[in-house]
Amino acid sequence: MNNIDRFIRALRELGFTAYESKVLACLSLRREALKVSELSVMTDLPRTKVYSVISSLNEEGLVNVHSGRPLKVSAPSPNEMASLLTERVIENARARLNVISRLYSLNLDEGLWLFERSIIPVRSENIISKMARIIINSAKERINLIISERNVHLIPKLPSVDIRAVLEASSIQSHLGIPKANCRVVGKHGIFMVSSERACILSDEELKSGIYVSEGSLLLALLNLFKGLYNSGSPIIS
Repeated sequence: MNNIDRFIRALRELGFTAYESKVLACLSLRREALKVSELSVMTDLPRTKVYSVISSLNEEGLVNVHSGRPLKVSAPSPNEMASLLTERVIENARARLNVISRLYSLNLDEGLWLFERSIIPVRSENIISKMARIIINSAKERINLIISERNVHLIPKLPSVDIRAVLEASSIQSHLGIPKANCRVVGKHGIFMVSSERACILSDEELKSGIYVSEGSLLLALLNLFKGLYNSGSPIIS
């Protein structure tokens, strides 16, 4: 199975039609704007069908239609497409959870149960910050934070649980509202991490790429990473 076949299969599993999957995979892997006639040949689809598929994908914001003659179409690269579709999966999952909660009045954790025992690569600040909020809002016992001045604004109001934080600078402590005794300063670290007893999101401080973990052994390793940094840090002295 070649790359385009794998891409098409993945898109089909995400709910795209066979025609949509062919066109989207072809555009994304080529990484250039293509004419409808070129797409028709590459996907072995009639031009009328290609036009119909392009219209549908354009409405969903998954392709870019370039004005001019002849009409050309492009799509995000595979990595960008994966990030975009990951965000949509998360949004759809949370929307379905809200519907279930209204129907059955269940007191479920906000979306976290959907990702149990998972290891999910994530990209973009939007997705990483959303998953961090989910972890924080669903924590029952403890929250661990590794925060820099660059991303302290992403942390929402913290719940009343045991919170420990590894900070780039002592000034961050007042923004978070965490007791000084629960904070350690390690200087520049370049890490963004939010974890609870159930899950962890780990990223570079620019939030360009990261990983969500709720699988036992790797989650334990990341919690030990936090513990090591925390123990090596300097306490904030009043």
